[in-house]
Amino acid sequence: MHYSLKSLLLFCLLTFFAVSVVWADNETQNNDVEYIPPTWFLEYSKGDKDSEHTLVALGLERDVNQNSFGGLYFSQDTLTPDGDIIGVGIMALQLAQEKSIYGARVSLGISKTELLQYERTGIDLGIGAYFPIVGDLSWYLDSGYRLTWLSMDYENSEFMEMNASLGVNYRPHSHVNLFAFYRYDGFVSRELEFETIQEGIQIGVSLSY
Repeated sequence: MHYSLKSLLLFCLLTFFAVSVVWADNETQNNDVEYIPPTWFLEYSKGDKDSEHTLVALGLERDVNQNSFGGLYFSQDTLTPDGDIIGVGIMALQLAQEKSIYGARVSLGISKTELLQYERTGIDLGIGAYFPIVGDLSWYLDSGYRLTWLSMDYENSEFMEMNASLGVNYRPHSHVNLFAFYRYDGFVSRELEFETIQEGIQIGVSLSY
């Protein structure tokens, strides 16, 4: 299952247009209402094999702090030539800024996994953390959980799908992040045994504006 970049961009543009129209209408009706322009968060990473990650999110930047983001996201993860995860939901992000300030990333959405004969559609929970090393360089730890009992595919024998990542994040500019990490994707059986789908190193970039 492969969704084209054109479909992804069309989704983003339509969402941007709808939100902009609503905000502009509110501003016109009430001059006391502050107009908050929409912001974007784009993320892409590529693995050494067939793994690939793309995320586009639309949100609000309520202040000049470029370390944080919150909004709606649409994502696609290619695990193998025959396996994809498509997701949509909400996400919040706070990057590590100083040695005394840690960062976090949380997402909650609905995703659909297709891998050969396996299919799952249900709740998708992501949790991540940033730990400062020095300056704009930080450790990054992330995990995602897709439990069978929180899906519409109860007949699946797996207890859940999961992924885990560990790497580093570098911020050369207030709107740019460069990162590299090791990522593991796999199934967890009801006996708590792991079955690997894919694993490897990914390198990527994220942009916010």
